[in-house]
Order: sequence, then structure tokens, then C-alpha cells
Amino acid sequence: MVELSIRGAPARSFLVHLWKSLPSFDRASILGALSNHLDQSGGLHLRLDKGEAFRGILRMKDQDPVKIQLSFRRRIKSNLEPEEEIKQFLDSLENGLGGPTDQ
Repeated sequence: MVELSIRGAPARSFLVHLWKSLPSFDRASILGALSNHLDQSGGLHLRLDKGEAFRGILRMKDQDPVKIQLSFRRRIKSNLEPEEEIKQFLDSLENGLGGPTDQ
């Protein structure tokens, strides 16, 4: 088991890279069922295909996965629930991709 904790700009860069590397159908699945990927504290849980990940291909998979947990800091002046803040953030990443990519 490897545990890694990153914060700030490196964490954002990691998430942007991870999000862009996922196939569009996986990103749509996560956004469509976001509550299924969140815990009570607003942590985002993703499960990636372990074999494919070692080949440099990122895909969601539940059996024998690489587990990734992402925590988000709440914006102080936000009136949104954590799930809605995370959804808006992921939507902003999705909209910033410049077009659909199916890997």
C-alpha cells in the first residue's frame, strides 16, 4: 500500500491530469452519480483499473482497483453543500478540456 498526501497547486495539477486522463464516459459516470463517489466528509473516492493504470491507461473499475481518495477544502464564503462545490469544480474541469476525448 502506498499513501500519498499532496496539497495546493500540486494537488490541483494531479486532479486535472487525472480527470483529463479518464475516458469521457468515466467522467460522465462520475458526474452523473457523484454522491456514490463521495463519503460523508466530502471525500471523493475513485477506483481505477490496476492493470491498465500500470500501462498508463486510466479507467474506472471496481474489482481489484487502485483506490484514490481526494479531499477538498471548503470555500469559506460558499453557501453550497460540499457535493455541489465538488460537482461545480469537476464541471469546470470538464468544460476546460476543449472537447470530448475518448481514450
